[in-house]
Amino acid sequence: MSNLFIIRSPLQLLNAMEAIYHFDLFNDNNILYVIETKGVSNSIQLKKLINTFSWNQINWIESTKKSNFFKYINIIKKFKKNSYNYLFLGDYGNIHKIIMSNIKVNNICFLDDGTASVIIHNKLLNNHSTLKDTLKLIRFLPFGFSIKKVKDINFSIFNLKKTNNINIIQNNMKKLKNNYDIDSFSLLNDIVYLGQPLVESNIISRDTYIKYFKNTIKNNFQKNNIKLFPHRGEEIEKTFKYLKDEFKNIDIFKNNLPIEKYFLENKLYPKTIVSFTSTALFTLKILFPKSKIYYIELEKKYIFKNKQDNMNFIYKQLENSNIVKLN
Repeated sequence: MSNLFIIRSPLQLLNAMEAIYHFDLFNDNNILYVIETKGVSNSIQLKKLINTFSWNQINWIESTKKSNFFKYINIIKKFKKNSYNYLFLGDYGNIHKIIMSNIKVNNICFLDDGTASVIIHNKLLNNHSTLKDTLKLIRFLPFGFSIKKVKDINFSIFNLKKTNNINIIQNNMKKLKNNYDIDSFSLLNDIVYLGQPLVESNIISRDTYIKYFKNTIKNNFQKNNIKLFPHRGEEIEKTFKYLKDEFKNIDIFKNNLPIEKYFLENKLYPKTIVSFTSTALFTLKILFPKSKIYYIELEKKYIFKNKQDNMNFIYKQLENSNIVKLN
């Protein structure tokens, strides 16, 4: 049987490989479609990871400034010619809804896309859909496509709620764990601080982001050496330009691998990990259960109003996962 994977980020690709391991799909015809995004770092990480697994077919969907509508129409028509055992999706956009509704497939499974998956899950629970989304879906009707809703299955690192329409299959990252002798790794005593594109995602202002970063260091880790790993989506120069002048104990790493793979490939066991709401807090907790892992909670007044509910959902998930809030 054939399985179809449609992803756009390194984490989605990691979880796609975990899904192959979990569902024992090694002997199947595994077809990968990668939707390219604007970030150069995103593409670099994807290309490195793709080479670690033998896909039967790899297709890159180039993103352009112009509308990709007719490009997607042709791709979906191609998908409709075949049948699939599994369809794995890394996003829940309108194009993904159309693909789900119009191809012959036995099982549909969502792959984690960071803490955005928590927000998507909440939308699925509440059957949330905007008028804008509906209008975008209607565009596909003249081309003979269905816009019906189908049953969803989630393959997730998060402890999410099951319903009649959502069946959660826990992702314990067994493939990554089984590939490395993690308990033999060298202990990394430096504080690992993971950046996040909270500014670029219009969640908080840059001033707020820098303020929280500085206060976290001064109040908790002034005497420690710190390894700062900015997110690939961050504008590093704008955010961290003056850090080296103010903090002599910080080393900034521009990493070309997902942070999980960085520690695994370098055989390092991080002692302490800190971030805001990074998905890596969840994945690293699974891979390195002995690590001390903390999240920084933003005061509501600093979060832009249209993002406050989403951040609350993520904070609840952090609490449910026994990740400790940094005081």
